[in-house]
Amino acid sequence: MPPREPAADLHVVRQQGGDLVESLDQLLGSEEQHGTFHDAEIVDIAYDVDHRAARFTARLCVGDPDAAAVDVRERRREGVLELRGISAWQDERTVDSGRWLADDGPIAQAFGATAEALVKQLRKDEIGWYFYFADSNSFLYWTAAEASFRWLGGGEPAA
Repeated sequence: MPPREPAADLHVVRQQGGDLVESLDQLLGSEEQHGTFHDAEIVDIAYDVDHRAARFTARLCVGDPDAAAVDVRERRREGVLELRGISAWQDERTVDSGRWLADDGPIAQAFGATAEALVKQLRKDEIGWYFYFADSNSFLYWTAAEASFRWLGGGEPAA
């Protein structure tokens, strides 16, 4: 088996269709102008090892941060991030923890032995990303061939 060719640019995401983006927020499209993964509430994570796929269902912040009304500022909307062609999955969360996504980014920007090892294994045609969950002080690292995002329903005021 030939050695893996290292990733040329560790700071991009390859979305379905092959286009490159620099952050997961760019996958959200223009439907929600203020949409962001930052401070998202993870509703469900489904990882299918047999199909090398995963699905993250989350309530993302979509409110206008400059709005005077709290309900407009704190509005959230549910959406699904789907990964295909997963080659690595390292989940440090414990059962029923890790719901508040406080940070995410290219795996090359993460610290620690797990991230360093995964960066070395990352191929040129793969995405390598990390999620940091503030409520459990834990990480989830993944590498995959493709990522895509779709919105579910309409936005709602924060609870």
